[in-house]
Amino acid sequence: MNLLVTSVTGYGGYVSQSGTITGPFSCQGVALTNLLNTVGGISEGDSVVFTSSDNYTQTLSYDQIANGNFNYYDITGSPITPQTMPTLTLIYSENGTLLDNTHGPVELGMLSPQNILTDGSLWAKMVTSITVTSDTSGLNSTSSNSTNGLSLSLSLDGTTYPPGQEVSIAVYEKNTLPTINDVPAADNLPSELTEATGFTNEPSPFPFGLAVFQGNYTLSNYSNATPLIIYDPSKVYIGTQVVGPTSYSFQPLSDIAVLEGGSYSSSTGDLKIQYELQLNGSWSGNPPGDVLNNFNPGVYTVVAGDEWGALVFLHFTVSQ
Repeated sequence: MNLLVTSVTGYGGYVSQSGTITGPFSCQGVALTNLLNTVGGISEGDSVVFTSSDNYTQTLSYDQIANGNFNYYDITGSPITPQTMPTLTLIYSENGTLLDNTHGPVELGMLSPQNILTDGSLWAKMVTSITVTSDTSGLNSTSSNSTNGLSLSLSLDGTTYPPGQEVSIAVYEKNTLPTINDVPAADNLPSELTEATGFTNEPSPFPFGLAVFQGNYTLSNYSNATPLIIYDPSKVYIGTQVVGPTSYSFQPLSDIAVLEGGSYSSSTGDLKIQYELQLNGSWSGNPPGDVLNNFNPGVYTVVAGDEWGALVFLHFTVSQ
């Protein structure tokens, strides 16, 4: 590696959509931000495209790179909030050995000193080129403002996907006001977007819901459709009962809030009101015979809505 940047070492591993854990492994590589800084860095609105030798592409936004907006897990696969943010890294060595041609010359991943795992869809092997672009035509996003000063946003990392490729979905709620915004919870999610539809099978502190439908739907007819199950039905939540917050105190111009009431208090700390997931299919059948099926070719509709009435729609296509 003839790069005039300092190498980093740490542990990296990931959790697949089906829950399979790979790693963590001891790795060495180059921090992505250090590499980008050698060519002038990136600015808000930019994205970085990683292309692999098999023509797979991975696109990361400025927000993801600058703020580490990803899902994190401990070595058992349980979600966590890291005390120290892991480092996006172009990995060239694993367990003291240079990557072979099935993963190298470099692999995009996340390293930390704490054995923290990330989603498998973040990782991209056999990376051969990296492009910084301000062209967001490959991204697919929409947002809706509400009367309480909040904005609900939904984004996908593309519009068309080959069969089997993961679709990255992000939804977040942001305060559009330059002051702290205390918003009472409304507990008024559309029934199509509640947890029971397949958004998640664990208690959610977020004031929004998410659903994916097979077909091309809009506001006028989506409530007639049946959401796909996008979590593993066999992973049943067996923890204590969790009561949702009664209010959200958003920081100025931010998606970070303090949750109050219910099972939450200010001692819980700040929470980024953002949810990300990666999908390449949906689940069918009942445990233990449930099966993950790749998305069939066709059009799909992604819907997000919040407790205060905002609804946003995006569509993607799985090619033949």
